[in-house]
Amino acid sequence: MKCPRCHQPRSTEEAIDALMARFGEHFARAEPRRMARLYLEALLRAEGRKTASQIASYLGESRSDAVQRLLGSARWDADLVRDELLGAVTCRGDHAEGTLVLHHRCFPKKGVRSVGVADHFCPRQRRTEHSQVAVLAVFEVGGSRFLVDRELFLPHTWADDPFRRHMAGVPDWVPYRSMSDIAARIVERCSRILPVRHVVAAREFSEDVELDRALEAAAVPHVLEMSDTQLRTLASTCRSGRQCGPRQVLVRRRRGSREPWSRVPVPETAPPGWDRFALVRAGAAEPAGVVRSGPSDLVLDDAVSTAAVLRRADECVTRACDLGLDSYECRSWTSWYRHVTLVCSASFCSVG
Repeated sequence: MKCPRCHQPRSTEEAIDALMARFGEHFARAEPRRMARLYLEALLRAEGRKTASQIASYLGESRSDAVQRLLGSARWDADLVRDELLGAVTCRGDHAEGTLVLHHRCFPKKGVRSVGVADHFCPRQRRTEHSQVAVLAVFEVGGSRFLVDRELFLPHTWADDPFRRHMAGVPDWVPYRSMSDIAARIVERCSRILPVRHVVAAREFSEDVELDRALEAAAVPHVLEMSDTQLRTLASTCRSGRQCGPRQVLVRRRRGSREPWSRVPVPETAPPGWDRFALVRAGAAEPAGVVRSGPSDLVLDDAVSTAAVLRRADECVTRACDLGLDSYECRSWTSWYRHVTLVCSASFCSVG
């Protein structure tokens, strides 16, 4: 039976209306609810950076007070709005199972007061930059991709500093969490609402075994990208004929490559009915492969093709950056989550 709240919008305007119908009950007053709708429209239609002052200018406001209130003091819960967005994505995908992709993205910042900002190595820029780091989740279903969840990484320099936490409004109950721990929490809550078939994660989540163990405990099939170092070690081991030890993953495949992929056993205990193996292209100039943990009847080609969603997820996040994902001026914990949640919502409305 079709969900009564499911509706396939025929235009961006209809998509915004449908989302705001879901979001409405989570806004205590009509004014922030109205401003949230205008904010979505501005994210989708305004040109350039999407700061509060520029959004206010697009809306014809001489001051940015109303926009600042929406992101700051207005009464609404960004997490409840995110859950409604997850429900809307489930409906848009007609409740079909899809792939949840975990993505890592750095947002360079010049100042020192933006919550979570610190020196981080940014893979896209291939250098260390003063930036905020976000853990993002993209859900791919039926050929469409939706940015569905977000968490801000809080480094020790912030998590262990009471003064900085107070100034940025970081809640007392938020501790330091590793990237893998954050990713595992995102998978757990997304899986409650989205029909997740399996999870694919970028290399930043392979540094420890937290995510791998959490996904196994939840019986969620997964593919985790390996770092270049892990990749070279695995390829070297396979070329030498020794037993392969690493169980984390690698997901690199160059277009047009026809080098054979070899299945390599991974000597670790898998859950009942599951199999853990590596697919390795060790003879290539750039070694590649994938380690897959999932049901024993998994088709090998599926393991390789599943890894390709990482590239498509990156493209989805890049499109969201055009909507303001990386061009904000949010210094507080609350304003960051509210802005990014609304960008995720705008991204949903832009998907045809």
